[in-house]
Amino acid sequence: MTSFPLKNHRGYPCPGRKISILSGPALLLFALALLATATSFSQILSVDQSKRHLVTQDGKSFLMVGEAAWSLIAQLSDADVDYYLQAAHNRGINVVLVNLIEHDFASNAPRNYYNQSPFSGTAFSSTPNDAYFVHADHAISSAAQFGIVVMLAPVYLGYACGNEGWCAEVKNASASDMQSWGNYVGQRYAGYQNIIWVMGGDTDPTSVKSKVQAVVDGIKQYDMVHLFTAHNNSEQEAIDPWSGATWLDINNVYTYTSTLYQSCASAYRVSPTMPYFLIEAAYENEHSSTQQQLRAQSYWTVLSGGIGHIFGNCPVWHFDSAPGWCNPSGWKNQMSSQGHRNLSYFHDLFVSRRWELLIPDTGHKALTAGYSSSTSYAAAAYCSDSSSVIAYLPSSRSVTVDLSMVGGDSAAVWWYNPSNGSYSRNGTYARTSRSFTPPGSGDWVLVVDNENLYPGTSVPLTLGVNETRETQVTLGGVYPNPFRSTLNIVSGKSQLVEVFDILGRRVYARRMPDGQSTLTWTPRNLSYGVYFVRVGGAFVKPFKVLYAP
Repeated sequence: MTSFPLKNHRGYPCPGRKISILSGPALLLFALALLATATSFSQILSVDQSKRHLVTQDGKSFLMVGEAAWSLIAQLSDADVDYYLQAAHNRGINVVLVNLIEHDFASNAPRNYYNQSPFSGTAFSSTPNDAYFVHADHAISSAAQFGIVVMLAPVYLGYACGNEGWCAEVKNASASDMQSWGNYVGQRYAGYQNIIWVMGGDTDPTSVKSKVQAVVDGIKQYDMVHLFTAHNNSEQEAIDPWSGATWLDINNVYTYTSTLYQSCASAYRVSPTMPYFLIEAAYENEHSSTQQQLRAQSYWTVLSGGIGHIFGNCPVWHFDSAPGWCNPSGWKNQMSSQGHRNLSYFHDLFVSRRWELLIPDTGHKALTAGYSSSTSYAAAAYCSDSSSVIAYLPSSRSVTVDLSMVGGDSAAVWWYNPSNGSYSRNGTYARTSRSFTPPGSGDWVLVVDNENLYPGTSVPLTLGVNETRETQVTLGGVYPNPFRSTLNIVSGKSQLVEVFDILGRRVYARRMPDGQSTLTWTPRNLSYGVYFVRVGGAFVKPFKVLYAP
C-alpha cells in the first residue's frame, strides 16, 4: 500500500453574515451574542453555464452525496434531528431528501413527534399550524449548520396516488387552496439558503398535475431563488410528465433496473441539456439489494455524467416508523452500515479528482476492452482537461485502457477498493495502450492520472480515503474560547487547518504536521472579533471563536 494523492478542488465557503466594524464593549457584546447563535455557510445552488452541474455561490461544482431521510421532520424530535444530521455529515452526506409533511410514514402521521398537526383542519384548505412548522424550521436550520442541503417535498403524493401520500387530499382541494399552500411554504422558506424543492413523490402526477403546478406557482410568488426538481413514478425521469415546464431546473433518474447506467445515459442525452442525478434506486436492506449493487448505482451515475445520487437505507428513511418494510431495526445503528461506509468512500474518491470535468466514455475511447455488458458493464469517464480517467468495474477482470487519454509525461495508475476505501498504486507507465487486472475479486475502481498533476509522492491535501469522518470531527477542538492572544487548535489527524474572518476571508492556513495534535494560532495585525476555524476541509462544520481584548 502507498499514499493515494487526494487533491481537493472544492472552494472555501464564506460565512453568510456581514457586520459593521465595532470596537470595545460594543464589539464584545455583539460577538458574544453571535457566538450564541447558529452560523452556517451559504449553500444556495444554481445551474452552471454548461447546464451539466450545480454550483455554489462561489462557482464551485457541487457533488451531490445524498440520503433519503423522508420522515425526518415528522418522526424525530429536535434532538434526534440533530443527531441524525451530525451522523450524516460525518459520512460526507451533503443532501437529504425530506417530506415537509407526512401522510403515512411517521408513528403519529400526519402529526409530528410533538403531536403537532401541519394543518388546523382539512389539509390544504385550512390554516397551516405554525407550531408544526417551527419544528420543521429547526430541521432545515440544523441541516444548514452541517452544510447539508434539504431536498424538501411540500406535497408528497404517494405510491400510485394512494394513502401513503396526499394525493386524495390534493384532488379534493381547489387550485386556489393549493396555490395558497404554495404561498405559505414559499414565503416561510424563501430565506433559507439550503433548500431544493421536490415536487410530487412516487407517482406519475398527471391526474393532479394542475394542482401540483398551483403549488409551484404559489411557491414562486415568494421564492425565485431555490431550484426545483420532481420525484415521479419509478422508471421516469423528472422531466417525463413535466415536458416544457420552465420551473423544472434539475432532471433526475428514478429506476430499479439492474442496468441503471442505461437510464443515466438517457438522462445525459436530454435536450436541452439539464443536470441530472439519481433520485432513487434500490435501498439498502430492501428489494434484496446487495452491497455491490448499491455501489454500482452511485458509480454508474457519476461516470455516466450525473451530479450525484440519493442513497437510501431502511430503516433510516422512515426512522423506525414503518417496521414492516425491512428486518433491521434501530436507525441509529444503521448510520454505520456498510452502505453508509460505501457512501463515504464514494465521496472521498470523487472530490479528490476533477469530477466535474468527467465526460462519459460511451464511445470506449479510454476503456477500449474488457468493459463487458449488462450488470457487469464497466462504466468509465475521462476528464476534459486530460487529468484523469476513472472506471468502475462491477466484477474483477482484465481491462485495456488507452493511457494517452491523460496528459503529462506519463500515466499513474491506481486501484481503489470501493467497499473499504483501500487503495494501491499499480505503477507509472508510458502513455500508450495497456491492460490492467484488479488485485483481488469483487468490484474495483481504476484511476488513471496525469502523473505531473498527481505524482506518487503527493501528500493528501484533505481527508484521506482511509480516515473516518467520525474521527475527523470528534477529535477536533479549539480552546480557550474566547481567547486573548493565542488559540489552541486540536486535531487527531494531519489535516488542513484554516481560519476565516467574519467576511469570509482566509487569514490563516497550515497543515497539522504528522505526529502533532495541536497547533497554536496567534493573530497578527488582525482586529478583535469573531473568526471561524475549520479543521479538515469544506464539508466540516467550523468552530466559531472570539478574539477579544
